[in-house]
Amino acid sequence: MRRRLLFLSEPAAAKTHAGVHSHFGKLAKDDRHFDIELRRFLSQAYELKTAADYDLETDTAGSRDRAKAAIETAARFIDCSVEAITEPNAR
Repeated sequence: MRRRLLFLSEPAAAKTHAGVHSHFGKLAKDDRHFDIELRRFLSQAYELKTAADYDLETDTAGSRDRAKAAIETAARFIDCSVEAITEPNAR
């Protein structure tokens, strides 16, 4: 509950992608729902998106594998986020 209140009480806390990543890291740091892979996921997914948008020399096969892994991690991230938000006194 405290985590939800903290997040909701600071809607303008992050003005950049890096700020969102930092803010999420602080909120999820001691949360049992988010292992190290999930805590790093937002910035890694953003890097993958940036590479897909701008890197013309990207290895297609490797990119496909990384994209598939990112989608799988995103599904786990969403599941863990829902559980963390809805579970009473979660931590």
